Amino acid sequence: MARRKAFSCLNEITSQAQPDYGPAIARAMNDRTWDDALQMVDAYCAGELGSDITDGATHYCIHPPKSWREQMAFTKRIGAHVFFREG
Repeated sequence: MARRKAFSCLNEITSQAQPDYGPAIARAMNDRTWDDALQMVDAYCAGELGSDITDGATHYCIHPPKSWREQMAFTKRIGAHVFFREG
């Protein structure tokens, strides 16, 4: 289960009392990068991805809301994405 609001493309689904991920999974499986994503998950589970390049980030986006900047710790910028850590 995805953390609430962890991925903006899932916000509509994760905000439901009984989330249905089926349609989103079906769309993802049809994406040309699906196989690459599965390989990355397998590598992560096997401990083969190396160190966390986000320095422990729990959130990321391109345009962080003011609340993130005020309530979370900035950890890193990678390209256009800005990473923050809760707590």
